[in-house]
Amino acid sequence: MEVAYSVLLCVLLYFELITGTLVREITSQHVREYDGTYENEKSLGISCEGSSMQCSIKCLNDNRCVSIFYYTIAKTCILHADPFTYTKRSKSEIEAHGRCKADFFYYRQLDLCFKFGPIINASDSNVAKACSEPGEELIKIDSEERQQYIELITADIGLVYNRSICIQGTNMKNPSNKWTFNDGELMTYSKWGIRHPAVNGTFIRINRGENYTWTSIKNAKWCSYICEYNWNDTNASNKT
Repeated sequence: MEVAYSVLLCVLLYFELITGTLVREITSQHVREYDGTYENEKSLGISCEGSSMQCSIKCLNDNRCVSIFYYTIAKTCILHADPFTYTKRSKSEIEAHGRCKADFFYYRQLDLCFKFGPIINASDSNVAKACSEPGEELIKIDSEERQQYIELITADIGLVYNRSICIQGTNMKNPSNKWTFNDGELMTYSKWGIRHPAVNGTFIRINRGENYTWTSIKNAKWCSYICEYNWNDTNASNKT
C-alpha cells in the first residue's frame, strides 16, 4: 500500500431474473481503515473519472472487478479483481518472488498465486475453459490450510460469491472412479458434504451457504471460480 488515497471499495451483486438472465448490479461501502492508502499493483486499470460513482460504474462494466480505489482530488480510479479482505500486496513482496502473472495475487504462507473468476454457466466445457492459459488451472484444495484460506478470502464478499465456487477434482480419470486432480493425482484431502460425492463429475463445487462443504451435484446452473498459477511448472516447461 502507498499513502495518498481516499478509498471506496465496492462489491458486485449478481442475481438471476425469472427469465433466467444473469444480471450484475453494484453496491458499495466506504472502508475507513483504507483511507489514505491505495494499491496500483495488479490493477485491472487506472483511469481519470469524475466521481466515485463513475468509477463504480466502470467497475460494474468489467466482469473481473470486485473493488475500487478512488482519489477524490485527482479523480483517479483504480479497479481491482481482489477484494483486499485477507490479501495484502507490497512492492517488496512482488520483487522478491516474481512468481505470479500480471493479473494474479500472491499469498506467501501457501506460496499461492491466484485470481478470482466471474460467475459462469457451470457446464463441464465452460469450467474446463475457465483457467486454460499456460500455467493456469482451476484451484486445487489439497489441504486444510488451503480450504481455510479460500473460506477466509470469500467470507466477506457474499454478494460476489453468492453462488458455489468451482474447484478442481474429477472421478472420470481413475479406473476405480476415485476422485483425483486433473493430472490424475489422488485427492487425499476433502470436505464433502452429507451424501456427497453423489454423482460423477469433472469438477467440484464449494457451497458457501453450507459451511463451505463440497458437492458433486450438477444441476446448479452457475458457479464462480478461482484459478491458480503454477510458476514452477511453467518455468520447467520453458526450459525443456
